[in-house]
Amino acid sequence: MRMVGRKRYSIAQALRYVTYLMAPLLVAACGAGPAESRLQDYQARLARTLQLELPIQSESELARFPRPRDLVAKPVTATIDLIELWSLRDCALHGLIANKNSSLGRVSLSSTKLFHELDFLRLLPACLKQLEISGRDELSTALEQVGNAKRERLPSFIWQALLGGQEYRDYWNLPQQVPDYDAAAGAPAQQAAQALIILAQAWLKNDYRVDRAAVETHLKKMRFGNAGVLQKSLILQHNYLSSLDVATKVRLAERPICFSAGGAPAPVIDNVVRKYFVGELQPWSVQLQKGIAQLQAAQQLEALLALGEPEAFQSWRLKRDELLEIASGAPRRHVQSLLPVLEQCGLSPGQAPAAYPQKMSNRSDLGLPTTTPGT
Repeated sequence: MRMVGRKRYSIAQALRYVTYLMAPLLVAACGAGPAESRLQDYQARLARTLQLELPIQSESELARFPRPRDLVAKPVTATIDLIELWSLRDCALHGLIANKNSSLGRVSLSSTKLFHELDFLRLLPACLKQLEISGRDELSTALEQVGNAKRERLPSFIWQALLGGQEYRDYWNLPQQVPDYDAAAGAPAQQAAQALIILAQAWLKNDYRVDRAAVETHLKKMRFGNAGVLQKSLILQHNYLSSLDVATKVRLAERPICFSAGGAPAPVIDNVVRKYFVGELQPWSVQLQKGIAQLQAAQQLEALLALGEPEAFQSWRLKRDELLEIASGAPRRHVQSLLPVLEQCGLSPGQAPAAYPQKMSNRSDLGLPTTTPGT
């Protein structure tokens, strides 16, 4: 019986040990999405072909959206008290203010709060005129002061509704695993940002009319955008390609890769660059470049409302834009780092070594503009 007991225990122990050994492999297999897998494959192939010693890959820090508590706006201090509210019972603002002061109004969403502010400013002139006619100058002055305070804070109210809510946070959400980026999927969010720009411009120019359903629809489209996927994709691309660039520069400084044009490594280099960089990575890179262009609408909306943005958001926005600018140039920098290798191996445009005639015959193969000889 003890033999059986020991056997069962050893089997269970062995299973646990196998699971322990396999766990890192399973995690590694599940940790990379399709885009990162292609980057890893290309990096490994080129490093092996060029005999590169890759540096420890330094990962650029992602710009993570600020915490909700860091984006909360300070409340407006100018208010209407109960006595003044009662005095406004014949004015259209009475019901609006009463609803805002209710418990339901105090916990409303940022977009609902914006709608209230816009309605207040839209109804205010008629109410002031009514108070002026009835001779209630003191109340009129108090109400006008509230209106001035709301107008001054309007950029902040608009910012909170359009950029400070969950919709915009989801738009910039960074996925754990990066899927293939599809620029077409980002088009609805781009159109929504463009529509919100038009609405915000009108509000800032004292046109306080608002289509609630349209605003909510645009925000919903923003929510399902993929700017976070784009940011992480660009950073991943930058990390992998820049490590190859550094290693290639070091390798060329140490000794030649090809001792003669069309030498032994040339066909392999040509195959790796053509198939895995040009053929597999560049179509994805093109999608990323389209995504960068689509981001301009969201960035323009941010710039329009910058007067009302919290400090934490401004810091994040500036850091994010700096990272995106650097990361977006990674493919071109990588092409530039490859050109000396291609020239050395007889693979660059204009070279036709007899030993290896099927060269990189066109600069456009690498995503560079075609040039005439001598330029």
